Amino acid sequence: MNRSSLLLAALAFAVTLLVTRHRGSTARSTIVAGVVFGVVLALGWSWQRFLSVSPIQISKQNSAGDDSAVVSGDVASPSGVNPVELLSSRPIEVLGGGYVSSDRCEQCHAAQHKTWHASYHRTMTQVATTKTVFGEFDGREFDWPGGSCRVFRRGDQFWIEMDDPDESLTGVEKRIERPVVMTTGSHHMQVYWYPIGKQRSLGQVPVVFLKSEKKWIPRNAAFLMPPDMGSGPETSRWNAACLWCHTTRGRTRPVGGFDQPLQLVGMDSQVAEFGIACEACHGPGDRHVRYRNGKLPELKSDPIVEPSRISHQRSSQICGQCHGLTVSHSRRHLELEAMNGTSFRPGEALSASRWVVRYDQPTKQHLEQFGSGVSMLTDSFWQDGMIRVSGREFTGLMESRCYSEGQMSCLSCHTMHPPEDESRPLLEWANDQLKLGMDQDQACLQCHQDGDYTAQSHTHHASQSMGSRCYNCHAPHTTFGLLKAIRSHQVSSPSVAESTQVGRPNACNLCHLDKTLQWTADYLKSWYQIEPSPLDDQQRSISAAVLWAVKGDAGQRALAAWHMGWRPAQEASGTEWIPPFLADLLLDPYAAVRFVAFKSLATLPPYESLEYDFVGQPGTWPEAKERVSEIWEGRSRRRSGFGEVLLNPDGRLDEQRFDTLKKMRDDTPIYLAE
Repeated sequence: MNRSSLLLAALAFAVTLLVTRHRGSTARSTIVAGVVFGVVLALGWSWQRFLSVSPIQISKQNSAGDDSAVVSGDVASPSGVNPVELLSSRPIEVLGGGYVSSDRCEQCHAAQHKTWHASYHRTMTQVATTKTVFGEFDGREFDWPGGSCRVFRRGDQFWIEMDDPDESLTGVEKRIERPVVMTTGSHHMQVYWYPIGKQRSLGQVPVVFLKSEKKWIPRNAAFLMPPDMGSGPETSRWNAACLWCHTTRGRTRPVGGFDQPLQLVGMDSQVAEFGIACEACHGPGDRHVRYRNGKLPELKSDPIVEPSRISHQRSSQICGQCHGLTVSHSRRHLELEAMNGTSFRPGEALSASRWVVRYDQPTKQHLEQFGSGVSMLTDSFWQDGMIRVSGREFTGLMESRCYSEGQMSCLSCHTMHPPEDESRPLLEWANDQLKLGMDQDQACLQCHQDGDYTAQSHTHHASQSMGSRCYNCHAPHTTFGLLKAIRSHQVSSPSVAESTQVGRPNACNLCHLDKTLQWTADYLKSWYQIEPSPLDDQQRSISAAVLWAVKGDAGQRALAAWHMGWRPAQEASGTEWIPPFLADLLLDPYAAVRFVAFKSLATLPPYESLEYDFVGQPGTWPEAKERVSEIWEGRSRRRSGFGEVLLNPDGRLDEQRFDTLKKMRDDTPIYLAE
């Protein structure tokens, strides 16, 4: 028991004794004061005990081979580890700096709190519990690049047994068991984190769980990255990187300073709130609460920020703090933010607190000086500066004339709080948090005249067709992440030059998959007087989608494969010619490409029951490809041959031309840094 607790208890005893003696008998006063003394003493002891709990230390599996684990010198019970010890070994929520938490907001803003609570922003980071974990910790075992692992439960706790991912850091090869204490993600996949025994630093479980597929996959299969990348340790990544955009006011707080790699130092990481909460968008709420309670009479207006009531640039920059690509202004700035949290506050200019990354020379120079190099640019942008990776929607928006010269903002299409009379279920709204009707032309017709832009004279497509939808031409799916193609948020017009000069698939050929770049160039010149770019023989005679799928880089192959399963493209291009190209991509070296190809094949009725595991044994993949080929060959009489998609007059694949293209595949390593 420390001196502070004793002094506090003694003071409480004296005050209580004086007050009660003034009001009643001496005996009763002494009894009441004694009870108060005991309660205060117990509370002080409990609080001191909580603060002094050391991080858990979990050994490798014991020699008996059972599921028990050593925790702080004691054998864990079958129900797991003492929750207090787990609490001391993971990041925690600590208010301060004017933050009051979403619970305080709910007291006055119940409707807004309800919609936020239904969003995936709230569940971006959560403490691992039976209510938050949806991964199937059912005792199964599987391999991951670098070792093997087993996921299981002890009572209400989730555990991982594995070869230590930190072997390359420690030089010690061992088998370890760790409890899962935190989760990241809840929309498409979920990543899990375990304590490493250094303050509140976390390690990443080397497998993630796909929600819709109900499937465990290796971590490096969840992203578009080279096969030999992503199998190393992810120690402290959550503390050093993820918490910036997956929590509210995250602070890394390395205990040992910044002079050694963060993987090797413990971190006392804290956040105001797990997930993206109210104050991430509206600013710290303490002064707002006090103003509304009449405690700040000197203020002439409410200090809280309402994004819909400020300029379209500043409101979008609130989203841009996470949905934009930014870096620190300097190493000193990075260190200050790591200790104190981001200096950005909603309503301020984002550039004042962060370097907003663009694909330009000043950014390249800054990255080189900062030590990041230019890999951030090559891993995030097409060569003309359009963003190509998901999660960076503001980076695309800010390069759009609709934003720089008009009034378009994130809130033009999205809403963080649908109205109370919203007709859609909250779960449907939460998928993209779009305003009602913003998945149609109304998104553009807020500013552009209906008669001018939806008329067939402008679109050159039937008015109700998908080819006449504004966003299919001006915001095509040219970014990639979360194992799928995603719409570009940089508004642009289709051109053949974007495909020939920087490799980005254009909107026309992403819908008309069976057509060549020459075909597109001819129509763009006829309809919009766009001068054609020089084309080579293949670009003039072979479908652009086929070229991207067979000889493109991994990013192009993924986009081509996704669009082969996209309903509007299937309706415009037909599907009978598609299977052999998707079948070949089942053998692609990139796991993300294999996944997308398999998903697209499953949209075609003859192949919807195909057995294939994109992260299974590679030796089984050729069998799946052969099965697709057998089914497809058996349907050859239903096809007419056309050379743009490499079919012979008899409807069969021109193997020679296909192999020629395959030998030209662009194997440049591609990593899209989500």
